[in-house]
Amino acid sequence: MKYNFNQLKEIVKSKMSLKRFTHTLGVVEMAGKLADIYKADVEKCKLAALLHDICKEMDMEYIKNICKNNFLNELSDEDLENNEILHGFAGAYYVNKEFGIEDSEVLNAIKYHTIGSKDMTLVEKIIYIADAIEYGRNYPSVTEIREETFKDLNKGILMEIEHKEKYLESIGKKSHPNTSQLKENILTELSKTYL
Repeated sequence: MKYNFNQLKEIVKSKMSLKRFTHTLGVVEMAGKLADIYKADVEKCKLAALLHDICKEMDMEYIKNICKNNFLNELSDEDLENNEILHGFAGAYYVNKEFGIEDSEVLNAIKYHTIGSKDMTLVEKIIYIADAIEYGRNYPSVTEIREETFKDLNKGILMEIEHKEKYLESIGKKSHPNTSQLKENILTELSKTYL
């Protein structure tokens, strides 16, 4: 890695609006808190949280090209029109190329932070949920999801996915296949925990 955390923080700040940067710092804080609770690698969690939205406000054509050239096997035509999904994939590519970050867990945490994926690691799960429940987030049931996440990471993620499913259904859309896989995995993990 070519830069330290504080240098990266300045670079990230220069690439996004104040509102987006404030959200990013909120995710860093939440990821650190969850890493402490669940004994995850705090540095990895904070690094992935800092960089998770680095491509969010970049030109759509630019990030679409990154994704077309590098992730076509993972993305549908519909995905390629959706910045909510693409900025994570583009972000993973970007931080690898620009900052020399090669840690696969950090890269996957960035890549899948909006849609999740099958078999997520602890760090990846923490970034996924920290993005949804940082203290700046304000949507129905966020407080309940946050409180559940502090008690049980998998149950918190499950609550967040179910909230997202209801919202998507209300606007006539379905969950991304990755999110459905994540949900299945978590349900399997939870069923083993309570046997």
